[in-house]
Amino acid sequence: MARESRLGARARGARAPSVGFNRAHRVAVEDDPASPCAPEDESVSVPGLVSAVMPIFNAGRFLREAIESVFAQSYAEWELILVDDGSSDASGRIAAEYADRNPSRVFYVVHPGGVRKGSAASRNLGVAHARGEYIAFLDADDTWLPR
Repeated sequence: MARESRLGARARGARAPSVGFNRAHRVAVEDDPASPCAPEDESVSVPGLVSAVMPIFNAGRFLREAIESVFAQSYAEWELILVDDGSSDASGRIAAEYADRNPSRVFYVVHPGGVRKGSAASRNLGVAHARGEYIAFLDADDTWLPR
């Protein structure tokens, strides 16, 4: 039931609305069923997978440490979704670097037009692209202890 309250309709099998995702270009786009960027079937989650969603806004000086704290976890079934909320520092470059080096686990998402929409919208965008059975949130200036 906790999953239902956090993910609402998505947990009941409905598709997340209003955005698509082009993993090759790492940019969120407006929903267009004809677009090659249309999202995968998001009603199917991967059992046991943890989707860590990290909103980013001008966190360049903390970002590597936060990302590395996810890599330091002993639980191996995870993906990391880095959501850039219109950063003007090195955050986008750092996030893209991690996504390029780890394309099956780390995904870099930017709001359409690269605009700032706030942390709640960034978390929602990350959840919309999550494939995991579980969702975890980590701010870009925080770290998880190794476990």
